[in-house]
Amino acid sequence: MPPISDRAESATSSGDAGPAPKPARSRRGCFECRRRKIKCDERQPLCVLCEKGDRVCEWPKPGEGHRNKPRRVPEGRASDRSGQSQPSTSFSVLQQILPSHLHVQVPSVDPQALHDPFQHPPQSHYPFVAHAGEASGSGSGRAASLEARTAGPATSSQSRMDDFSDLLLAPERQAEQMADPAFLAPYLPRVSDRLVMRHYLLHSSRIIMAYDSRRHPWNPWILFHAPAAFKSLPEVSPAEDALRTSLLAIGAVHLRYSGATKDALGAWKVTYQARSQVWSFVKRTKVWEGGPRDMAEEEELDVVLAALLGCTIASSLAADDLWHEHLMSVISFLDRLGGPASLLQNERRDRMSLRRFCLEQLATREIFGCMSTDQAPRILTEGFERWYLEMERWSNKGEEWESVDKMFGISRHTVTVIARVCILLSAEEVLADQAGPPLLARHSPSDLPSSFHHSPSRSLFASMTPAAAAAKEANGLLREFETWEATSSFILSHPRTAAGDHAYRHTLRLRMYREVFRLPMGEERVREAVKAIMEIAKEVLAWYGRIVWMTWPILAAGFSMFPGDPSRNAALELLCEFEPHACFDNAAACRALLEFWRYNDASEDDLLPTEVFRRLESRPFLD
Repeated sequence: MPPISDRAESATSSGDAGPAPKPARSRRGCFECRRRKIKCDERQPLCVLCEKGDRVCEWPKPGEGHRNKPRRVPEGRASDRSGQSQPSTSFSVLQQILPSHLHVQVPSVDPQALHDPFQHPPQSHYPFVAHAGEASGSGSGRAASLEARTAGPATSSQSRMDDFSDLLLAPERQAEQMADPAFLAPYLPRVSDRLVMRHYLLHSSRIIMAYDSRRHPWNPWILFHAPAAFKSLPEVSPAEDALRTSLLAIGAVHLRYSGATKDALGAWKVTYQARSQVWSFVKRTKVWEGGPRDMAEEEELDVVLAALLGCTIASSLAADDLWHEHLMSVISFLDRLGGPASLLQNERRDRMSLRRFCLEQLATREIFGCMSTDQAPRILTEGFERWYLEMERWSNKGEEWESVDKMFGISRHTVTVIARVCILLSAEEVLADQAGPPLLARHSPSDLPSSFHHSPSRSLFASMTPAAAAAKEANGLLREFETWEATSSFILSHPRTAAGDHAYRHTLRLRMYREVFRLPMGEERVREAVKAIMEIAKEVLAWYGRIVWMTWPILAAGFSMFPGDPSRNAALELLCEFEPHACFDNAAACRALLEFWRYNDASEDDLLPTEVFRRLESRPFLD
């Protein structure tokens, strides 16, 4: 060791160059000194400190733990005391190091997003559907998705809180918790109201779904429809008062049916009074006159739509005779607000949307209503509506894409085809009323055109006679059914949905045979369609134990059964197999079928269902 004077001179000479570096702990000491974070003199096999403290002195194996790794330099200290650059992990330094032709490949990353556990890409159950927009000609699917996610008014913190709230309560437990009397008491002071609401939450909310899976529960009536009614106390929000009234109406109608007497008249009284109260509440809201003007009124509009939808469902379950008037009033209200596409422009697309759900439900239920009235739809006016078909671009939630399948047992495409057939039947009805005898009776499905040319519904009668135009449209739809049937085996869908689509395809074909081309019941193609529908219904009943979404196919088949056909009893038995999802609408379907058989068997003419319903002044609403 050099003398003290030499060490002092060395320190003085080194001090001229700059301040001496601070002493640092060695990283090559024993494990005990490292654990205690003290300086080790690195004397092996027993260091001085361990010897004084009588501690176990252990050392790493040769070649391990003796490499002094460079310490991480903070981003603000990019250079050392000598002015030379030190390594840094920032992207700005990487841009300087990398060659110029690689600069464009360095991503621009938000540092906050790297540590945010809630910023993750959506997981899709069907990847080939999630990016379907990339292959279409209407813009990039991913760009549209990014625009959609930022189009809504929600902030990132709000989205994170919403995601966190979704994790707090399992979907299968939500109905049970909401049905707690302590929860319902502030919103429903009367005991009878609380009992009816409890019945709706636990039982009635499940019968208005075509398929309620206990294994993968997803019930939008419980997840985001009913909760909108429990935000404000009574007489604070007219919209929520209207929604609570409509939910009570649904539960009360179902309770009337569940009783021993099946009081249909009592159910009608419930829907009449509920409809009057709901519209009275709706007309007191701020959105009734001029539409929503701020965020609070946007939320109020969602609740208003939910209330009108609930009232529609109550009328459907009760099978009353004023459902059409109510539905037309709802559609007029939507038209005054600009229509569904306009109402969905600024809707949040990263969340389950109550507004999207209500508009979708109203549009679909209007289509089923048109099957009773033979009128053209007013929401899906052309059969095709972008907001209805392109749900995968409107939402990143797989459940929302399949909401039509789970609510009605058929796909969105089938709903649009039903709308086109209703447009055709409404046009044919107008022609028949104007000309007296059926103008299309001389046409036959065998007179198919050599090549398929689809005529849009609005230009249906533009370039040819009305009868020829309607026949051409019908033949084109029949050609589409053949193509649809040939390609259905290549379309991935749930077996329940595939069976529903198949049954409705035969139903629509059967209705055009009978109502457009006026083929008799005994015609071979009519009998084949009837047989196919009955076979599908029996298979679905064997698979799932209920066929609540097969009401219209079974009715259409029953309307085409000639007197003495043994399949008539089978059709009635199938309509009685809807328990426990049945209500007064299923009983109305049975009555309609029996009344049609009674009138048709006593008549010398081959009557159509619309003619019988017109004579009976009855239009069953079966959805």
